Amino acid sequence: VYAPDGSLLAEADDLENGVATDAYLESLTLPQIGIYRIEVRSYRDQTSGGYRLILADPRPLVIHTGMEATAGLAIHPNGQKALVGVGKYGYPGTGAAAADNHILVLDLATGEVLRQLEGHTDTPVAIAISPDGGRAVSAGLDGQAILWDLESVSEIRRFEQAGQSFMGVRFHTDGATILTSSTDASLALWNLASGEVIHRFEGHADWIQELAISPDGKKAYSTSLDGTLRTWDLERGELIANYQPFATGLTGGLAVSPNGSSLLVGGGDPYVRDHQAFDVPNAVIALLDASTGETLSTLEGHTAVVNTVAFSPDGRYALSGSWDRTVRLWDVNSGEQLAVFTGHTNEIWQVAFSPDGLTGYSTSLDGSLRIWDLSEFINEN
Repeated sequence: VYAPDGSLLAEADDLENGVATDAYLESLTLPQIGIYRIEVRSYRDQTSGGYRLILADPRPLVIHTGMEATAGLAIHPNGQKALVGVGKYGYPGTGAAAADNHILVLDLATGEVLRQLEGHTDTPVAIAISPDGGRAVSAGLDGQAILWDLESVSEIRRFEQAGQSFMGVRFHTDGATILTSSTDASLALWNLASGEVIHRFEGHADWIQELAISPDGKKAYSTSLDGTLRTWDLERGELIANYQPFATGLTGGLAVSPNGSSLLVGGGDPYVRDHQAFDVPNAVIALLDASTGETLSTLEGHTAVVNTVAFSPDGRYALSGSWDRTVRLWDVNSGEQLAVFTGHTNEIWQVAFSPDGLTGYSTSLDGSLRIWDLSEFINEN
């Protein structure tokens, strides 16, 4: 049996002292998806045969939702389901609200829609699932954030930002609060039980693109069209630091490492609007020291605004998505680009890892959810 790279995986001989027996390949592990060649030779090579065993991923690798856009994305902690916000995406602030905006609960093994969460009147652009998997919160361009019970598939509470669009949402580590960002250039920390704002964080000069919370729950981070990265004290409701990681352009995708020591920040030119792949010098991802804002390294390869980034569960790898319509896999420590995934026909909105870090997911304004096998590029040692 030969592996897809041509190397010999295993062999067995059915002759013992000239007597024919049955040959078995015991404890044979097929290490990767691909095409395996099985070669069979008879006694003294008088006849031979060639066979192929094709080991393929049984999951649908593209799930078409039938809507114009897929935006908000969250992978359930059990790795079996995804929540995907779909709708007719309109640029925030244009009043392009439309019907048919909802959240799909998808079976990732089959692509089947298990449930639909109804309630948003414009596209749900951000979704987060609680660590225990029992609740979810979604944020939409309609200025509504909705807390859901995933067990009963029912709405628990709404949080309203009248006249504005929400752009991001995260569960706080305490399980009792959520953090949202919006187009009014503010962050808000909400009490889940009362629905009231505990702190409002203001200071950005333009709407906030993304937000993240440190693993210890003490700090929040935000990126914005104003080109800055800001660090906030969640307990005191105060600004801690203000950085400008790129000389020009916006700060977009944002992720904090699992150990809280570093940040990934995407950049790019916000004035490229036709979603084509342009040679934009600052369309890079910066790896920053979370405490000082110092740029530790840059990940270069995208050719347009880097809209979304995510750390792998172990912090060794990163996924990114861009207006250039590609999803890219990176080795965070070396800065090496490990893979470029193509297929989306419009800008990437959100990327995410599976809980085991071996699968990537992406949503796009092309209306699809795509599933990427990362296993051949990732060293599990």
